[in-house]
Amino acid sequence: MFTTDIIQSIKNKVLKTKPEKTNYIGFSAGLTYGLGFTYKKIIDNKGVQVSVLPFRMDNSTATDTYKNSIYAGGVTLFNIIDKGTYGNLFISGGAGALKRQNTYTTYRIVPGSENQIDPNDPTKQQTEKEVVTDNYQGVAAGPAIGMEINFAENFTISISLPMAFVFGSLKPNESLKFTSILPIPNISLFYRF
Repeated sequence: MFTTDIIQSIKNKVLKTKPEKTNYIGFSAGLTYGLGFTYKKIIDNKGVQVSVLPFRMDNSTATDTYKNSIYAGGVTLFNIIDKGTYGNLFISGGAGALKRQNTYTTYRIVPGSENQIDPNDPTKQQTEKEVVTDNYQGVAAGPAIGMEINFAENFTISISLPMAFVFGSLKPNESLKFTSILPIPNISLFYRF
């Protein structure tokens, strides 16, 4: 083992080859990649990629509530089927998920108060305040084929075309149900080290 490491070190120095870059960090977007900040690791032509994007915004006031949250992520497994000088050809299988939650204040006219107009202010009617939360969610999973193109020594762009089986909620607070099969491309931009 020790002599093998020494021989490889000498080969690298003599041939001036650099060790293969197997760690990637960057950003991904796609149905089977997920959405967000991404880490990818390649070992022996196989790899795994994990993406995550938490987002939360709160514009609430003293009287009204408005909150918006988006949580996205994905996990993808890779198998490199051909390595070239400037990139790779690969197959992958992955799943991405997205959850969006909106919480907001609504006002509605109290039933029966339409006829109880204030004589001093005819536009004033009784209203009830209600805080509503809407949830939307989606999951897509499936196989893909793609290519990775290396540029500027440490940068890589990865593009793949999946056959994504999509499950989602089309209306607020609806449970997941099968909606479609979509070939929407996945894309990633990475720094390799």
